[in-house]
Amino acid sequence: MVVAEYLKLRFHAGMRSNAYFWRDNAGHEIDLLLEEGADLRAVEIKSGETLHEDFFRGLQYFKRISAQPDEHFFLVYGGSRCQSRKHGHVLGWRHIANLLRV
Repeated sequence: MVVAEYLKLRFHAGMRSNAYFWRDNAGHEIDLLLEEGADLRAVEIKSGETLHEDFFRGLQYFKRISAQPDEHFFLVYGGSRCQSRKHGHVLGWRHIANLLRV
């Protein structure tokens, strides 16, 4: 649902898809990898309404292997609050449109 809503917002704004799924041969994955020129934004998607530290595991791994700055990492979750954490920005699922503005 999160990926479909993101793409819908992007297409309605007249933009093409920039969204990919990423997984390495060891099973590490990123649910949504957004390409903006040379920059990549990693988005992990979790359905839980309560944040848990392990929600950030995939983002932490991708941060270690990529050269992307801290502000390019996002967690979209089933809750409603938006906040910044040491492992990335947290967006409630109703705030998916914020991914278009970063």
